[in-house]
Amino acid sequence: LKSKVLDELLNYEKFVKRVRSDCSLVLQKEWMEEVRNTAPMSIPHSLNFDPRYRRLFSLYRTLKSEDISVSLDTNYDYYWKRTDLLYEIWGFLQLINGLQHESVGFEVIKGWVFDISSNSKSIQVPFLEPGTTIEFKKENIRLNLVYDETLPFKKEATTLNRPVFTNSNRNRPDARIDLYESDEYIGTIMFDFKYRPLRFVWDSAKLRGSSKTDTMQQLISYRDNIYSPFLYRHEDDIQWQNLRPVHEVWAIYPSHEDNIDPKNPLDDFRVRLMELTPLKSQDLFYQSIAEAIQKVIDAY
Repeated sequence: LKSKVLDELLNYEKFVKRVRSDCSLVLQKEWMEEVRNTAPMSIPHSLNFDPRYRRLFSLYRTLKSEDISVSLDTNYDYYWKRTDLLYEIWGFLQLINGLQHESVGFEVIKGWVFDISSNSKSIQVPFLEPGTTIEFKKENIRLNLVYDETLPFKKEATTLNRPVFTNSNRNRPDARIDLYESDEYIGTIMFDFKYRPLRFVWDSAKLRGSSKTDTMQQLISYRDNIYSPFLYRHEDDIQWQNLRPVHEVWAIYPSHEDNIDPKNPLDDFRVRLMELTPLKSQDLFYQSIAEAIQKVIDAY
């Protein structure tokens, strides 16, 4: 028995030496000199949703002797059973990252995980509830990124921070961006995440008459059937009813071997088709976010 214990300890020693050697090789890389020694002020989103990263962070805490625990709200347990919901959450996180990308240039002010105190010893990532709002700012432009909020049917139910309503039963976009010049509401961009091949999202051959698919009608409705009495501070009923606050509707979908780009519906219907897939370049995604926001500002 003692001999077996000794063999096991010797195996541990070999393993630790190998890990130490690998770590030493990484630490000698030139890019490691650029890594700051200060602790991050916020929890990376990839850590919250990937158990592999959580294990690495747990090892980091152990090595640093930090008494910090990170956990997810138990409601997240159910999301792993639905790939479409997982894609929706992942897509929302990409919007958060995209708005903060250097080419877009917004910074987070408050909301959701960004309200968690960095000094807390026990951190629980709150559930991404419908209506969750994250506020961003860039110079004099402010925006609210809103997740999965049901839109009201009456003007009286709107407020400056919840400025839009609809006369359609398609009233629950996956996400939206409400934009403000200082405190003046200037427009909205809608987003819907579709975990399916592109041909089930938009088919140019079905644009005539009543042949549009339900998804196509949904996307067009988000553009045509949404109103706001706060747009450009118009208080006259006739003026605001003649204006459309939604500048673009994004249909976001993953790559698929059958995907063939249809005729671009952006000019005719203000629907932007955007392919977004994990582990693939998102440069076009970031560029398009900046472009769509600038269009709202230019229209104002």
